[in-house]
Amino acid sequence: METALKMLFREDPREIRERERTAFSRLAAPFDERAAVLFGCGGLGQKTLAGLKRSGFKPLAFADNAAGTWGRCVRGLRVFSPREAARRFGQNAVFIVTIWGAHGRHRFEQTRAQLRKLGCLRVVSFIPLFWKYPDLFLPYYCVDLPHRILPQARSIQKVFALWEDPRSRGEYLAQLKWRLGHDFGGLPRPACGPAYFSPKNIFPRRPWKLWVDCGAYDGDTIRDFLKARDFSQGEILAFEPDPENFRKLEAYRKGSSGACRQRILAKCVAVGRQSGTTRFAALGGLDSRVSNDGGRKVECVSLDGELQSRTPDFIKMDIEGAEDDALRGARKVIARGRSILAVSVYHRQDHLWRLPLMIRSFWKQYRFYLRRYAEECWDTVCYAVPANRSKRRKERT
Repeated sequence: METALKMLFREDPREIRERERTAFSRLAAPFDERAAVLFGCGGLGQKTLAGLKRSGFKPLAFADNAAGTWGRCVRGLRVFSPREAARRFGQNAVFIVTIWGAHGRHRFEQTRAQLRKLGCLRVVSFIPLFWKYPDLFLPYYCVDLPHRILPQARSIQKVFALWEDPRSRGEYLAQLKWRLGHDFGGLPRPACGPAYFSPKNIFPRRPWKLWVDCGAYDGDTIRDFLKARDFSQGEILAFEPDPENFRKLEAYRKGSSGACRQRILAKCVAVGRQSGTTRFAALGGLDSRVSNDGGRKVECVSLDGELQSRTPDFIKMDIEGAEDDALRGARKVIARGRSILAVSVYHRQDHLWRLPLMIRSFWKQYRFYLRRYAEECWDTVCYAVPANRSKRRKERT
């Protein structure tokens, strides 16, 4: 595996930049942006439509597998069924797949095979298009220009040596290939079970006195926790800054049994580097996030300030790209070396290697594992487990 890792960085930087610039034109030929159908009319499809319009292009249509969308107009563009879109445009347009989202089972290869079977000549992912127009579209979660990875080769190699087991190293290598070349076919299948609490062979199942949920959403992770672990004692401290999400979280908490309700403390605040306020895009869903362009100011706390001398057994972070600041704001808690960390590393291109290195700089005795719980790089979690709480010894291939 180490040889395969080194091979990733042998491509000439000039060749990578040229690949970024020309990939879409090469894959879409003989068609281009002037003759495009967007397959998927959800959030990503609408983002792609808006970007193309700003560049002076208007796609021919949307297509979507959801029958409820057929015949509708979305942002001024009509939505067709796959079969009808293929009949109308399959021979004279490129179909750009704009389906890519959390918690889904979609795989690009399946959609490409579906459209090719219907007679579509050219089917491409949205990623090469985003590479062609980076100022309009990037960064977009962990999708960014591949050449930006090359200067970080040393850090990437350091993190490769941190992973404790072959599965972590294999996942890491596959995700690096995906970031460099959008190789969807090289990604392994996701891990089974719910995220955060399913890896029984990584850390033991034992009662926890305190666990912290950063990015609690509507209580979905808490529900998984209660199914997976004994909660006869202890406390859950849940942070969720989006008002609509927090309303759902509180409704779930209040509807729980008396014992659970008393042990869950929910706070409508963001978690960051320091206490104060921060700009927040409150979208009432999974993609609500801290953002300089956010239309709302929300209270923000650091875990060091909020927890003081308390040390959680477990800290989960899934906060839409703000994990960097939240970890810095938990440096003192992490440095005590007693908390298991489960941190999302899929919201930015470099979080896959930068966040593990940051955690290790706070406490060098952690053991690191990487697991992914959804298709196409979504729900990728880095586990940092104190050595005395890990159930595994490092395996080498």
